[in-house]
Amino acid sequence: MSIISKRYTSHQINSRIIRVKWIIIISLILAASVHIIRRLYPNKNTHKEKNALKLVIPQAQSFSAKDKNQPPCYTAYRLNQQGKKEAFGFCFLTTDIAPEIKGYAGAIKIMLGMNNKAELTGIKIIEHHETPSYAAGINSGWFKKQFKGKKITDPFKIDDDIDGISQATITVSAIAQAIKKSGLRLANARLGMQIPELKENPWEDINYLNLIFLLILIGCTLLNIYLNNNNLRYMILISAVILLGFYHTNALSAVNLVNIITFRLPPLIKNVFWYILIAFTILSCLIGGRIYCGFMCPFGAILELLEKLKIYRLKISSKTEYRSKYVKYIILWLIVIAALLLNDANVADYEPFTALFAQSGNVLHRVFLVIVILYSLFIPRFFCRYLCAIGAALGCISHKSPKRLRIKDKCTQCKKCLKACPYQAIETDKEDKLYINAIECIQCQACINVCPHKAISR
Repeated sequence: MSIISKRYTSHQINSRIIRVKWIIIISLILAASVHIIRRLYPNKNTHKEKNALKLVIPQAQSFSAKDKNQPPCYTAYRLNQQGKKEAFGFCFLTTDIAPEIKGYAGAIKIMLGMNNKAELTGIKIIEHHETPSYAAGINSGWFKKQFKGKKITDPFKIDDDIDGISQATITVSAIAQAIKKSGLRLANARLGMQIPELKENPWEDINYLNLIFLLILIGCTLLNIYLNNNNLRYMILISAVILLGFYHTNALSAVNLVNIITFRLPPLIKNVFWYILIAFTILSCLIGGRIYCGFMCPFGAILELLEKLKIYRLKISSKTEYRSKYVKYIILWLIVIAALLLNDANVADYEPFTALFAQSGNVLHRVFLVIVILYSLFIPRFFCRYLCAIGAALGCISHKSPKRLRIKDKCTQCKKCLKACPYQAIETDKEDKLYINAIECIQCQACINVCPHKAISR
């Protein structure tokens, strides 16, 4: 505040802040309204559906109009040896027949072709909201080809008769289940078959060992908030890199954030790990500040460990630092507005996480990752400080957290904490007194370790 107050009066600053807040609020309300209207009254254009018919049953010479009776489907026709038109199969959407089957970010709209022998003739994925960086393989030829010729009575089990895709297990499993369940229902109704649906036990898919490791990681994080032990903290950071980063590839992302805002949530039982992580992140922010950022973010942990190389630290002026911090909030605002207006969370898929942890994503993700890593060698937590939309969102949640770090009145203004803070979250007010900016602070507790008068605590 002191940097800006030298150029503007307090009244001018407050007026600008109020105007910006109103712009943000009004734009979000308008974008949310558009999003709600689009969800309530979706576009019923069947152009994509009709284009997919010939792709899933290429042998067909014509198709009927969509029969709206349950289960809804298109009938495929061809000419027999006598030159007469005969029905020999059906085309149908999984979302029409088995809408309850959902992937990581909602139902996956798939057009299926099936002949009168209950054999699949082809599939076409028409629409999905899965993160492209992880789920790009579902549109590849080899993945779709493996379904062709399969009987609808086959198991459709991942790593059994269906090949999975690394880092997209939930998505592939949802596709396989949707195909099998919708195919069985159509075969029973249209072909007179009497194939019972096997009752699945969703609890079988839970990896309890992963949950135990996550709970231990959370427990150690909370313990270190109390103990403030640097060695324990670095053990937690390394564990987060291994478990949440490379093994589970479950770093919180802007896509997750937008999916939460738009209520595109994964099934609860199959994603207990994700829900526990989200719940801890939000609750800890509300109570104690951005604890996830300082302890459990795998990408932030890697950037912090890179800082230990101590190649060279660029000196950034207070003015540049003050302005640059707000870039991540602009990014957050832009991606939320774009996702709401376009009804597509994948516009938020800009982060370099997947390029590093899942070795996936496009060329831009990889180039961005290299740029971020290079800058982070000279600027501590470069991405976290200036570009992370998740950090910006968690900062907004943490603004009034009652157990966040504070500087007490017994502070002597020695400013050792100011120099020690890797995130530059300690600032000076109009009276040149130090205070911790709760929105920017990642709760790493580096300031506590250098304070000679124990003037910083929760």
